[in-house]
Amino acid sequence: MAARGSVAVALIALLTCYPVVQLVLCLRHRQLPLDRRRPSAWPFVLTLAVTALWLLPVLGTRTSQPLPLAGGTLLTLGLLGWAWRVTGPAARRPLVWPTEY
Repeated sequence: MAARGSVAVALIALLTCYPVVQLVLCLRHRQLPLDRRRPSAWPFVLTLAVTALWLLPVLGTRTSQPLPLAGGTLLTLGLLGWAWRVTGPAARRPLVWPTEY
């Protein structure tokens, strides 16, 4: 019964991260003009979903093996870095070709 409780708590914690992602994106891009769209939160949602895919089974089995935790943590950190880069200000800049060679 305790394993189900910890999985439920972890799932609720992951679901409550979505409003935090929206807030971070809003604060990160508050200097945008009002006519510009903010980037999507879907890269962060994908990161949260992948984290749930590896974290919830690990919590359900209560193993203390460091390999699944280390591998999953590295995967989550890599996806967070990717999501941060994709939603950053440089991702919205138009591509400018050099005119002089």
